[in-house]
Amino acid sequence: MKSTLKSIGYLLFVISLLMFNNNVDAQDIFNQKNSSKFAYHLFEIGDYPAASYEFLHILSLDKANNTIRNMCVKSICNEHHFEEALSCLKEIRFEDLNDTLRIKYYFLLLQTSRFKEFDILIVCEKKLNETSIENVLIYKSLNNNNKK
Repeated sequence: MKSTLKSIGYLLFVISLLMFNNNVDAQDIFNQKNSSKFAYHLFEIGDYPAASYEFLHILSLDKANNTIRNMCVKSICNEHHFEEALSCLKEIRFEDLNDTLRIKYYFLLLQTSRFKEFDILIVCEKKLNETSIENVLIYKSLNNNNKK
């Protein structure tokens, strides 16, 4: 008897859904804008592993977003995973990086002791202004002095 009542209840539910054919869409909480807000929130509260995961997810949808890439690199660097941060920057062509990301790229090359690659790139650098290049070179000399 109970199973029959249960079956009738399910049947009535399905019939009511069919009769009142309202197109109810699910809330779109997984769009890029909401994901970005969530990732920024995680970064602001200091949950860098979760923030970097979220930023990487957004980058998988929009590889050309330099703002999100910058935040992703910041999150990963705050975890002291410099190789991973450098890999995040290497996912796109060096020429496509904006000035902020180019400087971070140079700093990460130095942080990961890739001096030859740094020297080759800095000589060919045409996009950054001279002050930025000088700051990177100062950082390189300070980094070299600290390693001695």
